Amino acid sequence: MDTLLANRDWALDICGKPIAVTGWKEELQRCLIRLQVPKGSFLYQPSFGSGLCALAKNPEETDCAARALELAQEALLPLQNVRVRSADCQRDESGRLTGFLIRLAGKDWEKEVLIQTDG
Repeated sequence: MDTLLANRDWALDICGKPIAVTGWKEELQRCLIRLQVPKGSFLYQPSFGSGLCALAKNPEETDCAARALELAQEALLPLQNVRVRSADCQRDESGRLTGFLIRLAGKDWEKEVLIQTDG
């Protein structure tokens, strides 16, 4: 069990108490945290997070989708019940990278998530 996150903070019920999350929603939330946190930015566990932020800064240097897949798989490796099915680089009309579309699968679920870039 974990605390549900929403808008970069705890999700609260109408009484102001944190909402618990379990099951596949908890797994998905853990995936999102690992994918969104830049690798090396958590002082107490430097290997935590993903390299997607670094890829977003230089997406033209490599096959963006293949590299995004590798980075997502690496970030989620500690989550034994979760697999990365695919990754794609999302771009706007001008060709600027806007995010990564990652398809994730757990034991009883499969979801597509968008990890947006700040650029």
